[in-house]
Amino acid sequence: MTEQAHIIAPGAAARLEGFLAEFKPRRVMLVTGKASFEKCGAAETILPLLERLHIEVARFCDFAPNPDTKGLARGMEYIRNTNPDAIIAVGGGSVIDMAKLIRFSYAYPGDIFGDTHTPTASLIPLAALPTTAGTGSEATHFAVLYHNGIKHSIEHEHIRPDIAIVDCTFTYGTPPYLTACAGFDALAQAIEAYWNRNATPESDALALNAINLLYTTLPRLVENQYDDECRAKASEGAYMAGRAIDITKTTAPHAFSYPFTSHYSYPHGHAVALTFPSIAQINMSRPGMPESKRNELKLILGLGEDIASTLSEYTARLGLTPRDMTYDIDLLASEINLKRLANNPADIDAADARHILQTAINNR
Repeated sequence: MTEQAHIIAPGAAARLEGFLAEFKPRRVMLVTGKASFEKCGAAETILPLLERLHIEVARFCDFAPNPDTKGLARGMEYIRNTNPDAIIAVGGGSVIDMAKLIRFSYAYPGDIFGDTHTPTASLIPLAALPTTAGTGSEATHFAVLYHNGIKHSIEHEHIRPDIAIVDCTFTYGTPPYLTACAGFDALAQAIEAYWNRNATPESDALALNAINLLYTTLPRLVENQYDDECRAKASEGAYMAGRAIDITKTTAPHAFSYPFTSHYSYPHGHAVALTFPSIAQINMSRPGMPESKRNELKLILGLGEDIASTLSEYTARLGLTPRDMTYDIDLLASEINLKRLANNPADIDAADARHILQTAINNR
């Protein structure tokens, strides 16, 4: 795997000029959220740069917060009509995922859900600039796509952006709750990469770096969203976590999370947090994970014997507790993602799954 080009620093967005100088586009497709591009301050940095370089801008933001096939179809029509020479994605994970899918589908037309993909055109250069510290989408070779309300993960080496430009100043406007959701998603990714059956020495190093950057930082950041040091650490940690799961993929907490989002409208990171404490208790107490990794995680996370309680207190401090509503356990259990579950270090059977789900929704 070729290491992705990346720039991580406050003010890094100004270095987008290097990407533009390399590829010399006459027109860029700018993929953004409907309002976040302006609210986060990215517009006032990026638009003047493009104007100064006399680059035409074709902006696309006509898609849902959770990218779906209808939005992708509109994006494909837009890219064919505008014929850009480069793509710049500025936004959270959904925005970057949509840009990745449009770029990939333009070069690899056909069934996006198929097992094989044949290119008919060259890949258009893609730069990803995240405005949240959480999803790691700027670093990965997969993207989320919903079809008929069901969440799918599209994977291919050419889905990964050419460069990630991580500028923490774009994350300052993220409210505390969304900061918690995005940040916990990144922390969970890092921990899941570390205990993963597919872990490698490279993914372990990335994951440990991310855990150390994120674990003590997130509660401080939720309490003070304008903490410069915490913002920088969170953005760097999220990128490192993304690179780690790009190697390993995720495990049980992510496998359990998807139906909470699909059916109960939980933001992704909040959905992951619901089952994370119970699953961590299982993974840390059953065969599967090397003892050295158990000890390392206990040390970094400050865990004793009652792992679930400690982590439940942590997620509660972030405001990521279950909502007071009626849940269908059978529905939730039926839509656990088995591909992600297979990466988990400990085996989880049907009885375990029901216990995990019941504990999650009762932990109010």
